[in-house]
Amino acid sequence: FYEWKDKKNVQGDLETLQQHRIGTAFNWSTSQKFTFNGEFSFYNNKFSGNPLSAVAYQMLEGLQPGKKYHMALTFPKKFNQVFRCKHKLSR
Repeated sequence: FYEWKDKKNVQGDLETLQQHRIGTAFNWSTSQKFTFNGEFSFYNNKFSGNPLSAVAYQMLEGLQPGKKYHMALTFPKKFNQVFRCKHKLSR
């Protein structure tokens, strides 16, 4: 997948963000009702403004300016109709 965002703060210091995200996601299931989900994304954040401000944190969605990657692995398990457990690892 590919995603492009162009954000502009129209108040204050007029910060801008151009974000490009490219990645892949996958799902794997077995006959024993075991599911494994994963996602890998690469971000290129071009941000103008103070990267340590609250506005930057909001616009960058918790990421930092520059080139970054994100990985997520999820292991959901349904034990019965009521109880479900989901383990998620992120970096």
